[in-house]
Amino acid sequence: MRNKDGALYFRGENDRVPTTRGAIEAMDPRISRFSHQVSALLSYAQAPPGLVQYANISEQLQLMFERVLLNQTSPAKSVNRASEVIAALS
Repeated sequence: MRNKDGALYFRGENDRVPTTRGAIEAMDPRISRFSHQVSALLSYAQAPPGLVQYANISEQLQLMFERVLLNQTSPAKSVNRASEVIAALS
């Protein structure tokens, strides 16, 4: 939708929360009580801390599943190994 008001109305009527704070705050609380309540919670929101080692941690999780699916190790051993490596990375 190109019409900003139309998009906000559509989201409000369908209880779809917009993806930006500005759009949420622009919504008419009479149209969507749910979106209005979400906007009231935004002052408490915090972004999660960034993980510098995200790619390495993700790789360990993939390897954990791969080892089990290929019957290279038991699920418990695979989880323990991934946990040890991830703990060392983070």
